[in-house]
Amino acid sequence: MRFSTMKSRRVFSCWVTVVGAALTACGAEPLQRHADESTQAVLGGQVAMNDWAVVGIGFKQQGIYTSYCTGTLIGPKTVLSAAHCANQGIHFGTGPNDHPYAIFATYENQPHFVVKVVREVANPARVPMSRDDFSVMELAEEVTGVAPLKLNDAPFSQADVGKMFRHVGFGLDNPNAETGIGTKREVTHAITGVSEYLLQSGDMFRATCGGDSGGPSLMVTPGSTEERVVGVVSWGQGVCGNGWDGRVDQALDWVRTTMAQWETPRCEADDLCKKDCLTPDPDCRELLQACSGVNQCLTGVCYQEPAGSYCSNMCASDAQCPLAASCQAGWCLRRSVPKPVEAQPLTSFSAPTPQGCASAPWGWSVLALAAWLAARRRVVSA
Repeated sequence: MRFSTMKSRRVFSCWVTVVGAALTACGAEPLQRHADESTQAVLGGQVAMNDWAVVGIGFKQQGIYTSYCTGTLIGPKTVLSAAHCANQGIHFGTGPNDHPYAIFATYENQPHFVVKVVREVANPARVPMSRDDFSVMELAEEVTGVAPLKLNDAPFSQADVGKMFRHVGFGLDNPNAETGIGTKREVTHAITGVSEYLLQSGDMFRATCGGDSGGPSLMVTPGSTEERVVGVVSWGQGVCGNGWDGRVDQALDWVRTTMAQWETPRCEADDLCKKDCLTPDPDCRELLQACSGVNQCLTGVCYQEPAGSYCSNMCASDAQCPLAASCQAGWCLRRSVPKPVEAQPLTSFSAPTPQGCASAPWGWSVLALAAWLAARRRVVSA
């Protein structure tokens, strides 16, 4: 398999238009092919028989489901995808083709089940081929038979270049013949670049392709024992090849805040904090604890600083903040230096101080014996 990025991932939408899906938003971003693409075979992947949380995003055309992008179930009612996949000429209405579906399948034309998408929200901060190419989709009903995937909150750095991660998607496996669309495949390859908002990967042997837009890149990150969604396929050079994924850790606050509009937090690890649990929700963070989104904080505020984000709270004075914080501009914020503590005078101690030998009642007996011995020595000497 070779997954395919698109030029701002919209390239595959154009391909779907050719085969009859009603998509309209792709003319401004033309297809760019590799110079040797006419002879280069697409290699490197295999059919993904599992990964049920990775879904096709598509329509029902004449009784057949056809995907145009890929997405990931990240909550019982939420699918994460790319912003350029959202609202592809769709008007949400009552007709059978007035909305997309989340297609739970290995082969999209043989779905295990489908769930209607009732709302798509694209990140308004998106800059094409640069940053924030994310969207979240609300499903018409909760999915109960598939476990949502967790989102990564660990930051990336240049030290991560060369580490292996995995892509899963419903895209092409041959850009020349334009075949393979609609079959879920996976490929494992190395991260080749890290920037502030993007993860780079792919070569002439293994890469993402058209139709994989919005799909996940997955890896086990520090502090986790299971794969998490670290990126969302965004764009690339040509139909298949060198591509870039949006970094999920940089968009967590927006993703979690948006999905919280329809998701119900549970008393379990679901990336959403629920306050009224019999046992503490593992997703909840206390005041001044590190956070990656407002829905992790019991206080409802995740304050961002250059050194990191932490839970904050409104205040009127320092007395309403813990010792490690002070009230600044109405918020409890971490202090740059520890709060001074007033020294206590020694007179505050109530324990009595021993004086001389008063604490040893046998002291005078010892002195008397010494005096008697000295007098005896004088008598003997005389």
